[in-house]
Amino acid sequence: MAKEKIYTKTALKREFGLTDKCLAYLPPADKIWYGRYKSQRYPAWSESLIQDFLAQDEVKLLLVLATKRRAKRQQAAQKAVATKTNALLAELADIKVQVELLPKKKLKRLTQASLDDWYITGNLTTIVTMNLPITKPLTGTSLTTSAIT
Repeated sequence: MAKEKIYTKTALKREFGLTDKCLAYLPPADKIWYGRYKSQRYPAWSESLIQDFLAQDEVKLLLVLATKRRAKRQQAAQKAVATKTNALLAELADIKVQVELLPKKKLKRLTQASLDDWYITGNLTTIVTMNLPITKPLTGTSLTTSAIT
């Protein structure tokens, strides 16, 4: 004889998409599900009891409403992500990057001085704030969406 399947609240939410409001209509639990340890006891419902519960009109209505709300929230979230991404891409497109080509000796000296400061102070911002003159624009580069992701 096959073992009857039992459902906890978490399993009901995962498998049937029940919300907390739907769970309020659940009948009292007829089983106990034990977690990893015997001291972990959770209320559980048999498969037959859940099928009867899901056949109720109020529960069907709540599930339909929850599905519609979930779809609306998901669309709103996708729209917000698209808006934010487009705004960021527009902002990045406006950024002009210019780099001056320095002689190798001067670049090495400036880099070494910055690293020495960093080792002495332990402050990473000194590496970022090197005072390199910016005059020549970069050529042959473009910003794309792949650079962001």
